[in-house]
Amino acid sequence: MIALTSTNQILELNTSAASDIDVVVSFVDHTSTGGTLGTQDTLITTATDTTILSAPAASTQRQVKVISISNTSATSNTITVKKDIGGTEYTIITTVLLQDQRLEYTDSSGWDVARVNADWNAVSGDALILNKPSIPTQYTDELAQDAVGNILTDTTSIDTIYDDAGNTISFEREALTGAITATKNSNTTALGSFTLADLNTAVSDADIARVDNTNTFTGVQTFSSAPSLTAGISPSMLPNGLTNINTAEQSVTVVSGTNYYITNSNITLPNPLRGGMSVGSRIVWRVHMSKTAAGTGTFQMSIYRGTNATTSDTRDVLQTLGTQTAVVDHMFIDVTLVVTTVGSSGAYFWSMCPQHAAATATGFGIATGTTGLFSGTVSSVALNTAGLAFGLGFVANTGTPTIRIVQVQAYAHNLS
Repeated sequence: MIALTSTNQILELNTSAASDIDVVVSFVDHTSTGGTLGTQDTLITTATDTTILSAPAASTQRQVKVISISNTSATSNTITVKKDIGGTEYTIITTVLLQDQRLEYTDSSGWDVARVNADWNAVSGDALILNKPSIPTQYTDELAQDAVGNILTDTTSIDTIYDDAGNTISFEREALTGAITATKNSNTTALGSFTLADLNTAVSDADIARVDNTNTFTGVQTFSSAPSLTAGISPSMLPNGLTNINTAEQSVTVVSGTNYYITNSNITLPNPLRGGMSVGSRIVWRVHMSKTAAGTGTFQMSIYRGTNATTSDTRDVLQTLGTQTAVVDHMFIDVTLVVTTVGSSGAYFWSMCPQHAAATATGFGIATGTTGLFSGTVSSVALNTAGLAFGLGFVANTGTPTIRIVQVQAYAHNLS
């Protein structure tokens, strides 16, 4: 054990050469009240005596636990660990530290010299690497080619080709014959000779796709990209029609006389349709909306037709439902559109049936009785436009009521 027991005792390290020496000393200071851990780190770069552990305080005994002295330079260094008592030095250990060697002391095992890094070329000592693998003196391209050649062999369909001059190995595919032909080493194929029985077998096994005059596919179909349905979508492919419904409330503090498109009221038809809309195709909307106690002008509902699903589409219908009053109100309105003529100059019948909560002719201004139901026809309009969309809108004139639309349901049926 190494201990400093008075205030005039220190540990020193003498170095013979000016090289980098890292020193770490760990210790415990013992007093009458207990022990305290400590460490002292020193970097030495000159050939001199250097204090590596200072003296303890009064009434303290300093017990050394670990000393680590590492030579991190490329220069060998003779080092001596000494205990200095009031100027009198006592040698503890002297040794030569080679590059990357470390002198270690522990109070349980004493002193030992260890090498920091292993050395591939070392033949003994701490730097020796045991069980090193044997490395061939030279591994040429020819040796590699021969090794691969021992694994690969020609087959009836693939030739293995060795190029000693270029040190390469390549593969060539033999010519294809039979129903599908291709020249040797070519990816260009052509139909060879085959019988009707061969073709029928291929179809029944789903090896190829067949398309007949009614555009009906049989067998397993694989598309490299989205197919283009140029023949359109039949009603049987839309058994439940098309639907749209709002996913959030729409609230608008209106600007008088401004057109507003009701969000999610649009029904956008498939593109392309098989033959345009059919006679009897119908779209049904149900909308639930409310107003605040503002607005005294007319309240109007619109039917839009176009491809944008915005107020930039053509407004086919603008129907006044009533004249608003400054009364809070809410209403349901059912709107129906039924196609009566198809094609580029089509026509449809429409109806609007509102029901509101306020007294007659107040709130939204809708009158009770037959005067509160509305219908009409639209003619000479294109109903065969690709991607055609129908939707609803509204206009509130005079005043700035806040219109809340909490429910929008749209359905389209009997599409072709």
